[in-house]
Amino acid sequence: AIACAGGYRDAMTTSTTGPYGLRLSSLVRAAGTTATILAGKPSGLVRTSVLAGGAELAAREIDPRGIQVFSITPDPGSTPSEREQLIATATTTGSWVLANLLVAKVARLLPFPRLVTAVLLGAGVYALDNSLVEGADQRRNRQHWQH
Repeated sequence: AIACAGGYRDAMTTSTTGPYGLRLSSLVRAAGTTATILAGKPSGLVRTSVLAGGAELAAREIDPRGIQVFSITPDPGSTPSEREQLIATATTTGSWVLANLLVAKVARLLPFPRLVTAVLLGAGVYALDNSLVEGADQRRNRQHWQH
């Protein structure tokens, strides 16, 4: 299956929450985006790969559900091979790095100070990531009670 453009990962895991009930994986993704924007001008591919890619990999370890720009995933219900897992991780992380490169470029074009832009865009990443997971949970709960 292929999911893209703001899709969500739907794993049967419980969200890990941090302080004040915030989703840790969403916070990690948001922090990666914020750090990428604050890292300097221009955001290079290596720097963005380390910051955004590292944040995405860490967030997937905490809870794989959340923003998914593009991913090639194994069929649901099957046990994925190591190769299929590697492809899913590489496509998800690679697309997240590219999305963060684009966000960092857009952030430099905005007329606000970099710190303000970074915090606002990071907050937007958190809100989107969290709402996608909550929406998936609500759909799963509705389907569970309908059967």
